[in-house]
Amino acid sequence: MNPMRLTLHYLTLLVCVWMAFPADAVAQVVINEVMASNLTTFPDMVDHGDFEDWIELYNAGGSSADLGGYALSDTPASVGAWTFPAGTVLGPGAFLLVWADGRNDVPGTFHVRPWWPDGQVFTTRRHHTDFRLDQAGEGVYLFDPAGAVVDSMTFGAQITDVSLGRYPDGSPTRRLSAEATPGASNQGTPLTDTGVSPAVQAAPIGGFFSGPVGVLLDAGPSDPPIHYTTDGSLPDAADPVYSGPFAVAATTVV
Repeated sequence: MNPMRLTLHYLTLLVCVWMAFPADAVAQVVINEVMASNLTTFPDMVDHGDFEDWIELYNAGGSSADLGGYALSDTPASVGAWTFPAGTVLGPGAFLLVWADGRNDVPGTFHVRPWWPDGQVFTTRRHHTDFRLDQAGEGVYLFDPAGAVVDSMTFGAQITDVSLGRYPDGSPTRRLSAEATPGASNQGTPLTDTGVSPAVQAAPIGGFFSGPVGVLLDAGPSDPPIHYTTDGSLPDAADPVYSGPFAVAATTVV
């Protein structure tokens, strides 16, 4: 066989493998954890200083993934999706926290915090999408530069300060956790009981009355036990259980 032909075939093989590698690496990036109602769990301390929804990406592959041109959206259509800027690289086994706060911002942007003395300037360090997540339920979608869906995570109504994540990282299994780990491995204990009682309805509603009134509490058709207080404090399991209408003869916060 001609030695020159062997060399040409060898070089062609190397070029083909190198060209296929980046696409394979990006295909390993998944939506690993989301929180659609972040009230007290994890504040955005480095940028805008508030509690917002967030999305975590995870590179389950063995090589770095270039996310420049990739996009996130809360709808399955890629048109108008929020896009990662050029130079966004996610290393192998690494996590990327993205704030879904509607600010449409990227790292390296200058802002002024008006509540700081002398209007001090800060530079963003995180990515911020142009959309927020809906606690009532929706989906998060990751698109490649061609608009194809790389990964997605849909969810129903979410509990405040509880995240939905893959256990273990990158796996198809998704569970709720009250121990959210934004930007880190999902190690929190998954919730096994996520039942949420409906809001308690009181009758009559608050107002001014000329005499004592009977207060009726109702928690819906499932009729779970209702613990209540009359001093405005939050009730717990040690407080009285509602068993029927009770009289209120003075200004009272139930």
